[in-house]
Parts: sequence; C-alpha cells; structure tokens
Amino acid sequence: MTIGQSPRDDIIPEMREILGSDVEIIERGALDGLTPEEIKNFYPEANDWVLITRMRDGTEVKIAKKHVIERMKRCTSDLEDGVDMIILLCTGEFPETG
Repeated sequence: MTIGQSPRDDIIPEMREILGSDVEIIERGALDGLTPEEIKNFYPEANDWVLITRMRDGTEVKIAKKHVIERMKRCTSDLEDGVDMIILLCTGEFPETG
C-alpha cells in the first residue's frame, strides 16, 4: 500500500526478489482512481505535514498528510480481510488504522 498511486514499478520488483515468487503482491494506493486535477486539491497549505509521493506515471506530487489519512484507512480496510500482511510504502509516520 502506498500513499501515492499504484502500481509501484520502482519498488515492487525488488520486493518480489526478496519475498519470492510464491508470495502474491496486491498493490493499492491512497490516490488510486483520482485525476491530477483532483489531487491538486490535496496540495499542502501553511502548517500542513507535507508528503511527497509518486504517481502511476512516475511523476512526484506534494500532498498534505491530512488528505490521505482516511484514504489510507479505506485501503487498509479493503485489504485486511484478504491478506496476511499489509506494508505501507511511505517515509512519513501514520497512526495505526486497525
């Protein structure tokens, strides 16, 4: 799970090498399904916690953490019944969503 958009072709191939071919990787992104115009509404304002993330096409965008927390919780809820482990790809800190 990423705070940006999936798939993450820059990271997942290396993870596959480590995890092995018998592990199924299911990708989700907090910004999946959003257009660039919609994502512009997530741009940080003064005093926002700034996150920089990668979009599906490889471009980077700045977003405010406050705009993705609920979207991350939904991604977690969508995944938690069908997977054994959820890994968050982000260098920022997030509260537990469980």
